[in-house]
Order: sequence, then structure tokens, then C-alpha cells
Amino acid sequence: MTKDDYMQRCETVWAKGLARPELFRLLRDWLDAVMRYEHSLFSIGGQTQGRDWLQFLNAELQRTDDGRRTLANDADGYALQELAAILCHPCQRCAATPNAWHTRPGFCDHKQPNT
Repeated sequence: MTKDDYMQRCETVWAKGLARPELFRLLRDWLDAVMRYEHSLFSIGGQTQGRDWLQFLNAELQRTDDGRRTLANDADGYALQELAAILCHPCQRCAATPNAWHTRPGFCDHKQPNT
């Protein structure tokens, strides 16, 4: 990916309203939770981040209105899915198009990376 390709993708993220601090904080929290969960599962010395993981799950339960907002019904969670999909979409043409279906790259009719 070139710098211009990346910047076009960032422009798409911006145009779709996905460049918001609250989304970036949620992304940070999700990544942190996964890393702590992995550490708890894979740590050889028996270290655990279980309390932090449970705190994250409780916060997510509240954020998703007791689980009533999940998958595409979770606007912020889906926005993060969309942000990630734009940044890693195999087709530059779709990645730089705000109305493309970024989360479903299989529907890209270009089928060529970076076209």
C-alpha cells in the first residue's frame, strides 16, 4: 500500500464519520481486552488478567444495553468493523469509495487487489 492509497482510505474513514475519538477508545478497549484474554489463556506462569477481562465484559454488557445491541445492531461496534474493513480491503477502488460495502469484500466486482 502506498501513502496515497492509505490517505485515500483515511479520507473514506473520515467521509463516513468513523474518525471519532469515542470509536478509537472503544477500539483500544477491545484490543486491550483480547490481549489480556490471550495472556490469561496462554501465559505459562499462570498469570491471569481475568479481572480486567470481566470488567471489560461488564462494560460491554452495559454499552450494548444488556446485549440487546449486537452485531450490526451495535452502531459503534459495527462502525469499528467498517473502519477496519476500509483499512484492509483488498481493493483500493472500493476502499476509497465511501458507499462501497466494505465489510463484505466478497461483493467487490473488481476482484483485483489495489485496483
